[in-house]
Amino acid sequence: MSDITITGNQPLSRRDRREQQVHGTLPDPAPAPRPRVAPVRRAGSLLNRFVRALVALAFVAAGVLCFVYERELRFVETEIQAWIMNSAGLAETAVSSVNNGIPAITFHANDTWISLRLIPQCSIAMYVGAVLLLSAILIMVPRVRPVRLFAALAISGAGLILLNQARLLVNAVMFAEGGREAFNWAHGPIGSAMMMIGVAGSLAVFFLLCIRRAKSTGPAAAVDQAAPAEQPEGRA
Repeated sequence: MSDITITGNQPLSRRDRREQQVHGTLPDPAPAPRPRVAPVRRAGSLLNRFVRALVALAFVAAGVLCFVYERELRFVETEIQAWIMNSAGLAETAVSSVNNGIPAITFHANDTWISLRLIPQCSIAMYVGAVLLLSAILIMVPRVRPVRLFAALAISGAGLILLNQARLLVNAVMFAEGGREAFNWAHGPIGSAMMMIGVAGSLAVFFLLCIRRAKSTGPAAAVDQAAPAEQPEGRA
């Protein structure tokens, strides 16, 4: 009889494998590879981008119209200023008028008729137009929420309009009370400082409502639910 040679390991029975796994002599199976999760794209839908582009074009058109029709807006400002002066009793009579082709506020104070002309550099159209162009840029940023942008635009626009009316009122009162020298101070350093504060305040409103509050909506973190199974404890 010839000898029989075993060249490989004999396969274990199911009972033997169970016993070796319980006593810890059988190596643990290799963990299954985790599936790769494709990153979620943050880009907005095509409809969202299209609507934002339309709103941006509307903002640009409104800003350009402010620059083109600034003379008509100055007439509106003189009407508002005349109403404020008459309502507050700061002038005996105040009316919107035209002085050498320039919109003006003509009022009677201290037995003198004074005509305060509103030149383009003092018009609110320049400031509101700039705010509208800024809004057109921000609306194209996906992280900026349109509701917050419209709120910032409304607050900034209304604030600048009211501030410019206050500046016009200061100019008129100081001219009526102190003459040309007082008016130069009101129109120069005081008026410029008031509008610089207004512009800074508008930028702060946009920053707080739009830029700072813009939450990042990055790809969602993938949760690996395939936790490795606990190995049975070996018996001593």
